[in-house]
Amino acid sequence: MKLVVNVSCLQGPLTGIGYYTLNLLKELYQAPHIQDIQGISTTQCYTMDELWQRMCELEHNCGAEPGRSPSQPSGTMRRYVAAIPGARQMRHRVMAVKARRRAAQYCDYVYWEPNYLLLPLAGTAVTTVHDLSHIRFPQYHPVDRVRLMEKQLLQSLRTAAKVITVSEFSKSEIINLLDVPEEVISVVPPAVADVFRTTWPKKVQSQVRERYGLPKQFILSVGTLEPRKNLLGLLNAFASLPESLQKAFPLIIAGADGWRMNGFEKLISKLEARGGLIRLGYVCSGDLPVLYSLAELVAYPSFYEGFGMPVAEAMAAGTCVLTSNQASMPEVAAGAAELVDPYDVESIAFGLERVLSDSALNQSLAARGKQYAEAYTWSSSASNLIHALKQVS
Repeated sequence: MKLVVNVSCLQGPLTGIGYYTLNLLKELYQAPHIQDIQGISTTQCYTMDELWQRMCELEHNCGAEPGRSPSQPSGTMRRYVAAIPGARQMRHRVMAVKARRRAAQYCDYVYWEPNYLLLPLAGTAVTTVHDLSHIRFPQYHPVDRVRLMEKQLLQSLRTAAKVITVSEFSKSEIINLLDVPEEVISVVPPAVADVFRTTWPKKVQSQVRERYGLPKQFILSVGTLEPRKNLLGLLNAFASLPESLQKAFPLIIAGADGWRMNGFEKLISKLEARGGLIRLGYVCSGDLPVLYSLAELVAYPSFYEGFGMPVAEAMAAGTCVLTSNQASMPEVAAGAAELVDPYDVESIAFGLERVLSDSALNQSLAARGKQYAEAYTWSSSASNLIHALKQVS
């Protein structure tokens, strides 16, 4: 089998879709069924060797070793460009023009699109739909992105011979909201790299703790700072905790600034001023597994996720998780996390206080989560993807 892949998402700093694509591609390179992999992006086309080199550079630039700063850009320019009206549509048009020019070259390839919208390439096409948040929660996306998805996604689904998604929850969403036949959809979940399962030496933990100025105990929130992640609900819940708990377990926020942050900037600044919160910004991939391992609790009360990587990563690291009782999160946590109602600040606060005050419960959830997360491997996910690709090749 020969594959051509849209690798536009492989640029720093990597998003969730970027990590998903990168790790699955690494596994596909080892698969005996794959004879060739070509890449196409907004800037260039890649041979198999060139794409491998690009992936190695990305991993290096992301700061793959604990304590090493990432050399990749912060992503600020990308966010500014994305905020320009019509920028997404223009980018997609540019990609479509490039794809049409290369269509004949890839006519005997299976085209895997990791990021929703198919390009006009010849041959069999497979697309990946991670979630339908633009339908369920359009207010949490830039208008530009919602319009592009509304205009292009249904056509991509009609064209695709197979639709990949990341959870049984997202599969049900695609069936119910977009009327895609169940037999067309295959679930290929994200996975957790082995580095998240590492037992870190005290020296490495101390280096990361000192690097970010971390307290002895803390609650960790990981994710892009945007409304859909429900950071505002978490902040309000944390602010309502007894002062003794806030002092004992400050809230650490790790994640790049996202879209529409204005709604919670004031509260973040207030909590920072009184020493209850530390904002780290973007954390390099090398430090993130250590950060998870140091936390007393990872809080992720998102409104809506197709999967919810921080839940699986924290579980693999052996850290207790608090997450939502909505969307995909209960599926990913599989009974090994404290579930709360993301729409109810009191529910979030009660869950935080419960797992922070009950060490036996905290340890029990952490142990069960670590055991369950052993199933989240990239080799297993890649096997699912290869099986889906073989069905249409």
